[in-house]
Amino acid sequence: MINLARKFTAFRSNEGTYKKTKLEAVIPSLFGVKTMDEVSTIIRVDFIPDEVAFKLPIETFRLANKGDAVAIMIVQEMGRAQGQYAASIVKHLGMEKEKLPLVLIGSLFGTNNPYLIDPYIDEVRRIAKKAFTIIPNFPPVKGAYLLAVDAMVGVASSL
Repeated sequence: MINLARKFTAFRSNEGTYKKTKLEAVIPSLFGVKTMDEVSTIIRVDFIPDEVAFKLPIETFRLANKGDAVAIMIVQEMGRAQGQYAASIVKHLGMEKEKLPLVLIGSLFGTNNPYLIDPYIDEVRRIAKKAFTIIPNFPPVKGAYLLAVDAMVGVASSL
């Protein structure tokens, strides 16, 4: 999730201490207010509402796709962070030298957004040079179903 309290980019854009971003105009509307100052008051007093937490990444991706430099930076940072998590697991399992499939599933990777996917892959490949990507053309639940069928065939043939 894109965390407003950590990013501050729209607030800094609003006060003129960082690059301008269209997030500065979008975020208040997500909170149902008109200004970033009002947003600041809301998140200082209360948590970010679930509905806003859900919509904020969607809007950030939308603005990144329209070329907003700050939104692009945020999405790239998300990709790097996800890649670092995956690389940590690869390293922990000692699979750095393996020809490793990176199966890009889930709602984030389903965006097919290069601002997210490229930094993700780069981070994993820093640890696992032979890693390669697989983008399935069916939903994860179908893959789970196929794995279950394979497991059942193996069980049935051993009876």
